[in-house]
Amino acid sequence: MADLERPLTARFTHALALAANIHRLQARKGTQVPYMAHILGVAAIALEHGANEEEAIAAILHDAFFTGVSLKRVSAAGGPVRIVVDYLGTYGGAGGTWASDGTIVFSGQFDLFRVPADGGAMTVVTKAPTQDWSYYWPSFLPDGRRFLFTAKLWTRTAEASDQGIHLGSVDNPKIERLLPDLSSAVYAPLGYLVFVAMAHSPGCRSIWQRAA
Repeated sequence: MADLERPLTARFTHALALAANIHRLQARKGTQVPYMAHILGVAAIALEHGANEEEAIAAILHDAFFTGVSLKRVSAAGGPVRIVVDYLGTYGGAGGTWASDGTIVFSGQFDLFRVPADGGAMTVVTKAPTQDWSYYWPSFLPDGRRFLFTAKLWTRTAEASDQGIHLGSVDNPKIERLLPDLSSAVYAPLGYLVFVAMAHSPGCRSIWQRAA
């Protein structure tokens, strides 16, 4: 064990406490494993591959945007909760990501939307082809324009479909599939993507180097 040149601050501790409170009643799907195990795992992988404190906090809070059917924001340093979008639809959201220019991209019922972090009109940024599809877990790349997200098809033809981890952009509705894995994915320094590889997905690794 060695000393950190840049120790983690109280903001990191507060983010952990905030995430633990938000996810305290949640378990991983189909298990009784606390959902915080996933949150801690993503943050640990990000730190192990060179993420700074800001990026680690983003990993900790990547599923903490939504309460019920509203999109809300709160500072990692504490303070009041602010409503960004009051109503997201019947099913609420499934992940969001915040760019340095103040743009939030988030998952609605089926599509991905964008909205200013200070609130305002939300607009579709990436539209699912039909309501058999759901788009989940957007995560910005460092350029603040492109983002990763996961597309899931809810029909029997899913195995032969284009579902998986995709690349999208706030500047272009065109999307590109990167991997067939149904996992959230986040960027780590040096051009790595961190995700959970499917057991039957040959050639895929938990750390995959492509997007830069």
